[in-house]
Amino acid sequence: VSQFFLLSLLNRAQVLFLSQKVLQKFRTPELNSEQAISVLGECYKQLHEFLGSKSRQKADEEEIADFIELGALGIDIKGWQEFLKKATIEEIGALLACHVLDFTEDETCKAFAITPGTLKYRLSRGFRKLGSIVGGQTIRLVGT
Repeated sequence: VSQFFLLSLLNRAQVLFLSQKVLQKFRTPELNSEQAISVLGECYKQLHEFLGSKSRQKADEEEIADFIELGALGIDIKGWQEFLKKATIEEIGALLACHVLDFTEDETCKAFAITPGTLKYRLSRGFRKLGSIVGGQTIRLVGT
């Protein structure tokens, strides 16, 4: 849950707030597949509600320093921050679900209540935007 929000927002306070909000709904230590899909769907819903009326806040340099551990995961913080500015919430959610959190396309479609074609479109657009930012470098996302 926190990894989804961490990579969506790059803001520790927002990550903690939204993670707690989602986890209050699911109080079981181990989730089965259906529960995990529900948690992903709830994360996506909370992200939409949280960012729906706000513009995405830019993480300041001090906040970015807090996320140095993302570099160990193979994520370029500056490049990812630029991607977050350019991508839609839908594209960010699709990339995170399928290529960071390792949900299958079917699970992601179910969690986000979208069709497989819509998911493929969002993934394609997200990867295209991410690719334009990293300028042809190899893109490595966690779990891929």
